Amino acid sequence: MKNRWVAAVAAIGLAAGLTIFYQPAVQAAEEEPYVKMELPEATGLILSNAFGDSMLFQQQKPIGVWGVDIPGTQVQVKMEGKEGTTRTGSAAAGEDGFWRAELDPLDASYEEFTLTVTGSSEVAFRHVLVGELFLAAGQSNMYLPTSYLIGAAELADDNTRPRLRMLSMPANPADNGAKLSTPQFNYKGMKWSNGANRNAICNFSGVAYTFARKLYDELNQNGAEVPVGVIDTSLGSLAIECYLSRRVIESDETVKTALTPGYYKKEEAVTNDNYLQMSTFYNAKIAPLSGFAVRGFLYYQGEANNWYPKQFATLLNAMVHDFSATFGSPEQTLPFICVHIAPHNAQLIDGNKYSGLPNERWAGINESIDKVYQQNKGSFVQVPIYDIPTLAEPAAFRNEKDPARRTLTSTGADHPIHPITKRQVGERCAEAALGLLYGKQVAYLAPTVRQVTVQDGAVQVQFDNAGAGLKLTDDVGVLRGFSLCGRDGVYVPADARIVSADTVEVSSPFLSQPQNVRYAYTSVNGKANLCNSDGMPAVPFRRDKKTDVLDNKDWAFCDDTQIWVDTGMFFEYGSLDGLLSRVTDSVYLPMTLRGSGSFDAFVSAPLSGGTGTFAVRQLPDGTRCVAYRYAASEDGTAGFGPVLQYPSQNNSFCGLRYISIDLAAADGRSKAVQALRLQDYEGSRYTAAPVGETALPGDGTYYTFTFDLNTLADAQGAVLTDAQRRALLDRVQQLQFTLTDDQAGEVNLNNIRFGLAESDRLPAYHTAQTLPEEAKQTTPGWLLPAGIAAAALAAAGAALLAIRRLRKKKNK
Repeated sequence: MKNRWVAAVAAIGLAAGLTIFYQPAVQAAEEEPYVKMELPEATGLILSNAFGDSMLFQQQKPIGVWGVDIPGTQVQVKMEGKEGTTRTGSAAAGEDGFWRAELDPLDASYEEFTLTVTGSSEVAFRHVLVGELFLAAGQSNMYLPTSYLIGAAELADDNTRPRLRMLSMPANPADNGAKLSTPQFNYKGMKWSNGANRNAICNFSGVAYTFARKLYDELNQNGAEVPVGVIDTSLGSLAIECYLSRRVIESDETVKTALTPGYYKKEEAVTNDNYLQMSTFYNAKIAPLSGFAVRGFLYYQGEANNWYPKQFATLLNAMVHDFSATFGSPEQTLPFICVHIAPHNAQLIDGNKYSGLPNERWAGINESIDKVYQQNKGSFVQVPIYDIPTLAEPAAFRNEKDPARRTLTSTGADHPIHPITKRQVGERCAEAALGLLYGKQVAYLAPTVRQVTVQDGAVQVQFDNAGAGLKLTDDVGVLRGFSLCGRDGVYVPADARIVSADTVEVSSPFLSQPQNVRYAYTSVNGKANLCNSDGMPAVPFRRDKKTDVLDNKDWAFCDDTQIWVDTGMFFEYGSLDGLLSRVTDSVYLPMTLRGSGSFDAFVSAPLSGGTGTFAVRQLPDGTRCVAYRYAASEDGTAGFGPVLQYPSQNNSFCGLRYISIDLAAADGRSKAVQALRLQDYEGSRYTAAPVGETALPGDGTYYTFTFDLNTLADAQGAVLTDAQRRALLDRVQQLQFTLTDDQAGEVNLNNIRFGLAESDRLPAYHTAQTLPEEAKQTTPGWLLPAGIAAAALAAAGAALLAIRRLRKKKNK
């Protein structure tokens, strides 16, 4: 018994001793600032350039004011408003000269304050406001100035918001003379401006300004007084590593592991020679602001990390918590609004030729953003933007800062990586803030996948954040952007339809046992069009992590004569000559070889005689098709096919066995489907015959024609071996469907589908869809009586079969 008491007393004593011993360490850790800045010599009162006339403090949070003064100096801080509101605070300069005073919070109002700091000398800042303050970060798409945007002149001329405040920071920290290896106290050239300053608006981040502008207009209604401020820290080419503090990197092995090779450096290796190194922007631009309280963050970046998209989620999640701790909330994640990167294919592979797959690295960045959203629901909002038109920066805009002289005369451009439709992006971010932070009834959460179920040859995809019900972002009448794969993991565009408020059903006529589904998971996904009832586009996703995919064939929907393409911004690096040497007919080259925009989706007779024109037709069910009107040709054939020479397209057809197309005769005359023809980059041509029926009746009804790629034969009629066929399908340059017709005519085309090598069924030869009345010509007089007779015979047969079954049942 005594031993037990002795043991108990000893345990209590040990616990008490450890508590006494450990407590100072805990207190010291709590008192230690998250950011230890490199301070200037304390020879007098010095404040950071982050303080200035027309600055703005965050409402309802302690107001931090800091600086350096002679050690031991007592510094007094006073915020005095024009309407009599006053806040005061004081702090003593420490041994290193650093001091920081906290003033009690203030509510947002239009009352202007004078901030006076008195120590060994005195400094005052005027026209200071209290409201909502956000920090913007990112690379070139965040940095792109307002003057570059579509509608820039309107935005600049509407400078009627003096209580909107902007803190701009010069772009390059290497020009600041700052040591980038340690957190800095100051950043040269920081300056506050207000929303009445036209020049400041023009030169400020377009996304950050339009965000603040929209937020300001929404918060200042019905007599409310809420100034809004935004700080821009962005610069082009930045990787996310530049924004991470050494503290968060060194404290987390998963973050160190996720850092891209070459970015994780020891402190002494981070120099002023390269401001795009790890932690440099945190040290140069974030640390000098770290004494401010902010409401939240805007982030638009990821292009520079596209080589390692999987690691991006780890780094972005670290940044979310790092920024929260830096700005005073180590225990609570501050609101973080993150923009997806725009759809764009930025990388040529192997010189002239894309690899067999479309560039998915940018899609992988957006996937990582979604992953961070799933980890931080309630404080993190992702903003998909693939539905926003991707008009790009014209070259003439480069050196013209005044938007009045930067008139957009065409959609031609040479930097498709920089869409100038940024106002929509900024305003969508503002809606995210209004919904997340201010309780406004606005759409701000994008639909995300909740559950995927494979059943009865189709895939059911259920979404969260569907609002009052899923719908389409456009009026084409067909849900696009979904793909399915079978056991081999090769994805092909699939049919999709909304079957309930939150559910989409996806299927393929070629695939009875789909294994996985994906949506809009390519770097160029202009045709994906699913959104919730409020118009927020669904987040791109893939159910598995395979990379074999045949997406990015927007022409396959046959609902427009043009498609959005990126014609390549990297040709100047040696790929142009190689591309030109492979193009045998100038009709395939877009009008510009550098830029992005809408270009022809189809071309007439690329591999056979005859010419024609294309037009869009509206179908009775609200969907659209493409009409091809052709002239009579000498060889009695009419041919058409998609344009495959745009660099942003993936022209590998490996993994396929079938290609099908829906055709309808729009001229009232019967004709025949002849062949599917392919041509490789060497100019060799191959053909595949239709499976089954070849007749296309002149009744205006759609018929499905399927071509078996296993039957591909060369010009001498020899069927290709498996190896030859795979090699051809990986380098298709031209593809066309041909008809046999000795007259001029018109045919409507729709729904080009792809069947996998493992396809176990073919599309039906006949479909119920018919042409609209205005698209029909004459219909043969015998067709209707024949149809009625056939229907009558079918009904009689069904009746006899039913009577026979009843008799058998009775006999049993």
